Amino acid sequence: MTPPPDEPSLPPAPPSNPPTLPNKMAAALSPADAQRWEKIKPGTVDRILATVEKAEAHDRRMDWAEIGLRALGAICGVLTVSILALISKYCVDHNAATAGAGIFGAGAATIVTAFITTTRGKGGNPDRDRKD
Repeated sequence: MTPPPDEPSLPPAPPSNPPTLPNKMAAALSPADAQRWEKIKPGTVDRILATVEKAEAHDRRMDWAEIGLRALGAICGVLTVSILALISKYCVDHNAATAGAGIFGAGAATIVTAFITTTRGKGGNPDRDRKD
C-alpha cells in the first residue's frame, strides 16, 4: 500500500489589520484609484470621503434613535403593566377578584407575547445585526 500524497499546504492568511480610515468604504479607496480619479476630475476623493463621513454620522444617529425607541418601549411596557395592576387592585377591592385576575393575567400574557414576538420572532434586525 502506498502512503497518501501529501496535501498541498495553504498559504498563510494575511494579517487582519483594522483599517485606519473611518470605515471600510474609505479603506477600499486605494491610493492608485484616488490619483486616477483626481486626474479625471479634481475634488472627487474629497467628495467621496465627505459622503463616507456623512454616512457614518447618519449611522450613529440611527443607533441613538434605536436606543431611544427601545427605552421608550420598555417604559411603555412597565407603565402598561402598572396600569393593569391598578385596575386589578380596583377589581379586588370591589369584590371582583376573578375579574381582576382575568384582566391582569390576560393583559400581562398579551404584553409578554408581543415582546417575545417582536424580539425573537423576526430573526433579528438585518441592519442592526450586520457584520461589517
